Amino acid sequence: MHNHIAFTVVGDRGKGDEEAQRKLFHAAFADWLSQASESDCNLLEQARERVAPGQVCSMHSLVLRCSAQPDQATLLPESLTALLRERNWQPHGADAASV
Repeated sequence: MHNHIAFTVVGDRGKGDEEAQRKLFHAAFADWLSQASESDCNLLEQARERVAPGQVCSMHSLVLRCSAQPDQATLLPESLTALLRERNWQPHGADAASV
């Protein structure tokens, strides 16, 4: 069972903050991927198939989509969401709503 992901979606940040958050996400994701279990990788792939079936999407877009919808947030591996919370990643409101 996955815990609900709890990110604060921030609406009015500048482009510099968005870029910093995107870089923070990719650094955290790379760290997570280097130590993720096969089971967690499979969970992430299942989330991608459920949220964006048949589509090619970046992991950043996928996690933004999931974080914007509480019912989809639970699809992400807890180890990934915990690391993102630990690193203080904050999805941008406009990005989360537009993907």
